[in-house]
Amino acid sequence: ADERVRLEALTLEAEEALGAGKCGARCVPPLGFRPNPEEVSALAEYPDRVSGWGWEVAVRPQGNLVLVSRAPMVAGRRLGAEDLRQYLRQLKQTGGASAAPEAVTRVLGSRACRSAVKFGDALTGEECRELAG
Repeated sequence: ADERVRLEALTLEAEEALGAGKCGARCVPPLGFRPNPEEVSALAEYPDRVSGWGWEVAVRPQGNLVLVSRAPMVAGRRLGAEDLRQYLRQLKQTGGASAAPEAVTRVLGSRACRSAVKFGDALTGEECRELAG
């Protein structure tokens, strides 16, 4: 239960920070990748979803290079070009559903797991009430 509660709190925190533009990191030099047609299409169809999660991208005119100049920071980890590519596939597969990028969920899930109460941890009465409640 503690892990789930922590994951929900971390997710809400990340969504608020990313939505306010507070959790992006400049990529110097920019990260680049050669997109496939599906990725180019997703960037064209869902630019607000991509920028809403903190990525700033530029697609070269012929569509043969994507440069990432800013990427989201989630729980102290900067997401990379491969995380963006995974999110673009996710957007295409879900028709642009507003779910968090899989990389965000993965990083936050790992953080929630590492910080959750473990067997044998000593808890105060207040912590017990929080967990039960």
